[in-house]
Amino acid sequence: MGDLFHSQNQINMTLEKIINELNEWANAPHAYLSNQEDYSRGYRNGISQAKTIVLEFLSQNGQITKETKPFPVINITRQELEDNGFDTSELDESDMLTIANKIRNTLNDTWYQDILNIIAEECMNIPRKINTYCPMCKRKHVSYNHSIHKYECYSCGQTWDDTLYVLVESSEDTLEFEDNAIGYPCFTSEDNGARYVKEFEYINMFKRKPEAKQYFRLIQWPNSQAYFELPSEKQRQFEPILYDEKAMSDFGSSAIWVPSSLIETQS
Repeated sequence: MGDLFHSQNQINMTLEKIINELNEWANAPHAYLSNQEDYSRGYRNGISQAKTIVLEFLSQNGQITKETKPFPVINITRQELEDNGFDTSELDESDMLTIANKIRNTLNDTWYQDILNIIAEECMNIPRKINTYCPMCKRKHVSYNHSIHKYECYSCGQTWDDTLYVLVESSEDTLEFEDNAIGYPCFTSEDNGARYVKEFEYINMFKRKPEAKQYFRLIQWPNSQAYFELPSEKQRQFEPILYDEKAMSDFGSSAIWVPSSLIETQS
């Protein structure tokens, strides 16, 4: 009986993984396909129809949420607006249909994302969230790419991970971050004033990607507990947030700053 239960759990986990991957693929943007060499315009339309079929199947099986429900115009969803930085919490189906109809009437294969943003922002007055422009080129041609789990600027190609932090240690570099209350202080660095700032803020300030060794993630409880069971030499690589009231308020007193390199070795 135990083996049967274990096998059933494995099957359920496999099905859940397949459904999640299908959902992720079906909701990923595909407007760029018509701009790529060797792709005809009909290819993108075929992908759109395939995604419609997949989303309809998932919807019938209870796998579609309010954010991912498709509306008729090459699969416009609340998730697409969310990925582009808009707050869709107050939108109803009538609003989504209005956006879909406006896009359908003006859509061309080249400027899909631009049209989506213009209609959402200028015609519908949907508010944007913060950091919905590219930190490198400052343009608003930004969308969340589900295939790489990062935000991506389709003007300059810059990508960034909104869950990644960068440790900035030079006092000259951290001054503006500190003055504007951006990020969180680091107390284990030898450089006074060192701070953890989001990757977006780092690129926005310095117009370059940080070095790999500068990347950190904020690990919250209960996931943080596993790191306290590591050997002492590895524990010295991460920093509890016990000395920072703002970080404790935002993330809880059991959260820790962990180098991305350490997380990768533990995966």
